Amino acid sequence: MLKINIQAMKIILIFILLLGLNAFNINAQNNITEIEYFFDVDPGTGNAESVTVASSNSIDDSFAIPINQLSSGIHILHSRVKNDLDQWSLYARQTFYIANFSNALNNNINEAEYFFNADPGVGNGLPLTIAQNTSLDQAFSIPIDVLPTGIHILHIRVKNNFNQWGLYARQVFYKSVTLSNKEIVAAEFFIDVDPGVGNATSIALTQNESINEILNIPIPSDLGDGDHMLHIRVLDTNGTWSLYGRPEFFSTLSTDDIVLQHFKMYPNPVSDVLYFSIQNQIIEQVKLVDMNGRVILDIPKSIELLDVSNLTAGTYLAQIKTSNGNISKKIIKE
Repeated sequence: MLKINIQAMKIILIFILLLGLNAFNINAQNNITEIEYFFDVDPGTGNAESVTVASSNSIDDSFAIPINQLSSGIHILHSRVKNDLDQWSLYARQTFYIANFSNALNNNINEAEYFFNADPGVGNGLPLTIAQNTSLDQAFSIPIDVLPTGIHILHIRVKNNFNQWGLYARQVFYKSVTLSNKEIVAAEFFIDVDPGVGNATSIALTQNESINEILNIPIPSDLGDGDHMLHIRVLDTNGTWSLYGRPEFFSTLSTDDIVLQHFKMYPNPVSDVLYFSIQNQIIEQVKLVDMNGRVILDIPKSIELLDVSNLTAGTYLAQIKTSNGNISKKIIKE
């Protein structure tokens, strides 16, 4: 059984409403005497909603415009001005979105389902028993007996009282080969680079023939932004270490997120040469790590390209140390 402990809030679609009339900077010999505005459809010049202004040859002001009569969705605010010669200008436009928060804030989760790997379609997953509420804090025991050995992805989604389905949780896990007549006596984990068998971080667990418990894995605070591989291995009573799990995950740290946004690595997949590009920063070191946690290449200097033509085809992690932070990106060598 795979036990998943998850917490979530109700499904809410939130849109940011940005509404404001662009300030006019209109300079002319004539004075502006009138402003009018309308939403979406033009009612005709002079027939829109009027805005009181003081006559002047220029306007630099902000206006509060009511939108309570508009429906939820996308709208366009138009505005135009008239001068003392009774001439109307072209209008300014501002697109904005109105969200229906009254419905979104009253959602209850009333149904849940799960599936492994391939999506059978919304509503066609295996049902989970839940109590209707605005949020869930519940542990589920999900059988994995029918799954083959290897990496799998568990998906859980929920439905609200408006009959809307949303993604609730997704977890990568590894189902290992059953260790017959042996007990697991120890476990350890490492992220990306293998420090050596027995030298990784120990995991507290109950000695047994199999592991059926939630493992709390701390993520290092200095972990680079991007793709990573969590390796878990176990020790049995015969003194043999074996791979137990190797899930991938993505890490985003506030300090490194800006670094990742300005970093480019191409092409990916790559056959011969991998190129690096980063703005206003210096690459200080580049490492290539394979999926077993072994460092294949370690270049302690600034480079703009890397020859990978001699590498074996497969998946690697490119770990880049910069002057402002660290980045880890998965690459595929063809």
